[in-house]
Amino acid sequence: MDTLNPQRPELGIDVIRYISALLNSWRMIIGGAVLGASLMFAYCQSPPDVHEAFVRMAVVAAEDPDGIQPDERRAPEVLTLVEQGLIMGTSRDNYLEVTRAKLRSRLFTLKFMESNNVYQHLFAEHWDGENGTWVEGFQLNKAEAIKWFGEQIRFIEHNPETDIITIGMRWTDPALARDWANLYVSDFNDHIRKRILDSVDRKQSFLRAELQRSDIVDMEKSIYRPIEAQTAIAMLANLRDEYATEVIDPATMPFDRFSLAPRRFTIFGFVSGAMLVCFFVIGRLMLQRFMTIISELKTDSNLLVEGH
Repeated sequence: MDTLNPQRPELGIDVIRYISALLNSWRMIIGGAVLGASLMFAYCQSPPDVHEAFVRMAVVAAEDPDGIQPDERRAPEVLTLVEQGLIMGTSRDNYLEVTRAKLRSRLFTLKFMESNNVYQHLFAEHWDGENGTWVEGFQLNKAEAIKWFGEQIRFIEHNPETDIITIGMRWTDPALARDWANLYVSDFNDHIRKRILDSVDRKQSFLRAELQRSDIVDMEKSIYRPIEAQTAIAMLANLRDEYATEVIDPATMPFDRFSLAPRRFTIFGFVSGAMLVCFFVIGRLMLQRFMTIISELKTDSNLLVEGH
């Protein structure tokens, strides 16, 4: 009997049926694509105009400060290992990597933001320019400001093939973006120079103290040479503006704004909108098919019960 042997519903996927459903829903698909493209285009236009200025520079190698080698500062005498260490105390195998890390360091970033009033520009709505203070009730979060500055405003890129470093700034004011980019490099040179000069002062103070305690002529000669070498380092640091980095291409006034590539985002929105509608049509059809199968299975179960 047919009631005792009901036919199972077909569980396979009818590709022709899904293609036909998509073709019948072409108006809905085009509408979704146009809507997605419009939303993405509007999103690209919503942010304020942001301009990008950048500086290209190279790190000055520590082992060749301005072309003067350590053993050439005291010719024809040969420096001892101790004297070599005092002269090139900052030299290390990963000097370039350390210098690049210092460019990104929180220590220098904090000093740059404080010395150039970056906080006042980041939180301009909370800054009282007439009185030179923050508005009442506003608490400056420096950690949040540094994160914002490092992720959204400043970018640092390194070309491993040429060792050229690009430092850029993105901001709504093109002149300020240019000034920040140039100041970032010059302030970094001043920052490294100050640390070197502080190191020289400490070493010379120690050596002079040892010189006063020593009464041996040979010992005094060996101390005079490191003092002279430290003096040469201080002279180079004070005479050369580009002490740690050498600017290859300074930042100029950016005329084109840094955008979110509206054409690319619009195409992405068009394709995404069309695909979402296609998924909706196929999903609705699969749900209808699933509900039909459940209904047929319930009917078959009732027929089997009645047959017994």
